[in-house]
Order: sequence, then C-alpha cells, then structure tokens
Amino acid sequence: MPINENMRRVLIPAVFLAVLVAGSLHSATVMVHIHGDVDVDRDNDDIQRLVTAVEDGVMAEFFDAGHVVFNRVDRERPLDTADAVHEARQDGVDIVLAVEVKIVRIDSAYRVESMVYRAVDVSSGDVYLEDGLDDDVLARGSAESREEAAQRAGVEIGALVIETL
Repeated sequence: MPINENMRRVLIPAVFLAVLVAGSLHSATVMVHIHGDVDVDRDNDDIQRLVTAVEDGVMAEFFDAGHVVFNRVDRERPLDTADAVHEARQDGVDIVLAVEVKIVRIDSAYRVESMVYRAVDVSSGDVYLEDGLDDDVLARGSAESREEAAQRAGVEIGALVIETL
C-alpha cells in the first residue's frame, strides 16, 4: 500500500518525535542488594518472605520506570557496599542500591523494624543518596500483611532513588 501525502504528513513528524523522545530517555542498569539483618535464624521462612518482599518492591519500581534491574545474592555477610560496587563495576552496572533490612521478632511474629538504603554511582563510587525510612512508612496498615507492608516499603525506596536519577 503506497503512502499518500496525508499519511506522510502525519508519519514523518510522529517518527521524528518518537526518535527524539527515545533518545532523551536514560535507562540505568541497577544492581539491587537487599541484606536481611537479623539476630535469629536467617533461614526462617518468615524472615525470607519479608526480605524477598522488600526486594520485589524495589525491583518492580525500577523495572516499571524502564530501568534494567537485577538482584545481587546476599551472601549472609554484613552489608558491604564496596564489595557490591566492585562486583557491579565488573558487570557494567550504573547504580548499586544496597538496602539493609533490620528484622526483629516481637511476640511470635517477625516484622521489619528499620530499613537503611544507599545508592552508589558505580563509575565514580560516589554515594548520591543515603537515608532510612521513617516509622510511618514502615507501619503496617490494618488491611496489610507484613509482606505487603515490606513490599510497599521497598517500592517507596525504589521511588525515592528513581527521583534522584
């Protein structure tokens, strides 16, 4: 089917605009490292579900914003951002987001007590965002499970870091 003059008038600007918009978007490659800081059995299923929920929230937020995102395996050592940055540099990553999730047992249930996160520019090694979440973000809503609250907190961290990109 040949392109008539009317179609050409619409298609040429549309293609130009699409190329312009695509060229202005920057998608970063992000390594997410979530570390569960616990005083009890790390292999407990409840603890693993909370850490995984935080990771899912962070990664979904980056993915939905168009970034390439993957996780770093937690090797059960204390969170070591320098080690993660070194590994990321070898893998061609732009940003390392390290999150320390402090989990405590209250009565018979585990819950997230605090989260501290640090975003590092891999090429320079500079920390460009470091903070923690307020208690109101970590507080569980009446209709939320502990895992849902942890995932929501992960989404919040992802959104805060994405705002600075």
